[in-house]
Amino acid sequence: MTRIIDLTGIVGSYATRLFVEEGHEVIRVEKAEGDDLRRMPPFLTDKKDLEHSAYHQFLNAGKKSLTLDLNSASGRKLFIDLLGRSDVLVAEQPLPVDEQLCIEANPKLVITKIENDAPEICAMARSGLLSLTGQPNQAPMLLGAHIPYLAVGAYVGVATAAALLASKSSGRGIGATVSVRQSLESFVEQAM
Repeated sequence: MTRIIDLTGIVGSYATRLFVEEGHEVIRVEKAEGDDLRRMPPFLTDKKDLEHSAYHQFLNAGKKSLTLDLNSASGRKLFIDLLGRSDVLVAEQPLPVDEQLCIEANPKLVITKIENDAPEICAMARSGLLSLTGQPNQAPMLLGAHIPYLAVGAYVGVATAAALLASKSSGRGIGATVSVRQSLESFVEQAM
């Protein structure tokens, strides 16, 4: 079983959920006030608390959760110690801890980095995806339910699996970088 550390937003959390479904251990590192996914509507009940977001329930199902303050020396030390006993780190750019420290903690570590244009609409616009949505002579429309980000999560999962396979073969850690914008561009290639 592979141990994967999840330090991501909506894109990476879908990728790591795919690994949970395959039987791997995923540990989601959250800030003290809880993961942003816990605050995303819709909520499954009238309660708008940290446990009832549909996105949190869907994307974090089967994961372990750990709260760490990565801005503190003790939080960073615990995180580095955890990486020393893990196989994969999936994180959004910029990494909250120096990448060289991660590699020193575990030379066999696979690191998948996600490059994202924020806000969400920028990645979709720059990719060309918004040129295909909406009605003629009207403003473009965003695709609902964060579907583009979930689709890019599949790319993150494939990149992570490929890097893990290469790492197991070579015995050395390896890095992979997935760009949200470039991934979305691949969906609209025929329209370009």
